Order: sequence, then C-alpha cells, then structure tokens
Amino acid sequence: MLKAIQQFKAANPKFIVPEEFNLEGGRGKGPDDHWFTVYFYYPDTREIVYVWTRPKGLSMYTSLALVGINQGSELGNWKDINRDFSSAENSAQIDKFETLILNPVEKIVEAQR
Repeated sequence: MLKAIQQFKAANPKFIVPEEFNLEGGRGKGPDDHWFTVYFYYPDTREIVYVWTRPKGLSMYTSLALVGINQGSELGNWKDINRDFSSAENSAQIDKFETLILNPVEKIVEAQR
C-alpha cells in the first residue's frame, strides 16, 4: 500500500502537501509501531487530508483510515471524519477521498499483485 501511495503521489504531485505546512508522514515512533501516517492535499479547496495505514493482522492486506481534514491555509483547523462534519459533509468528504485518491491508489495496488 505504501509503495502504491508513493507512486500515486509521484504521478499526481498536486496531491502532495506543500512544504510550507511542514507536515511529514511516516511510521510511528515506537519500535513495534506499524501505524503509518500519510497526508494528501486538495489544491482546489486548500485542504489537507490525514490518513493512516497499518497491516491488517498477519494477512497481506492493509487497513487504511481517512481520519481528518484540515481546512484552510493554516494548520489547526482539523475536523475529524465521522465526528465533526454533518452527515452530508461527511459523505461528501468520503466520496471525494475515494474518487480522487483511494480508487486510483487501489488500481496501483491491483497492478502490483
């Protein structure tokens, strides 16, 4: 999954968070930490998307969770998916993420198998 995300970002640099935000994703700090933080950027709405991935048990599958959205040109305006958005806004954010990011990443994963 992480390789597919890297390939997706390389092919779609507009979804990379601008350096001015100084956000770096990556593996958690613990030696046994399997959680990996990933950030994407929606340039049209200036939103930063926070996602995590982790292995799904001992299988070859990976869990991916859309966690939150930072709205605006400054950090600190985070809203959590399934908590801070209205039902309609939440559905719209999930649909946008699936369409713009998740579905293309899944196609890359399938091509790697």
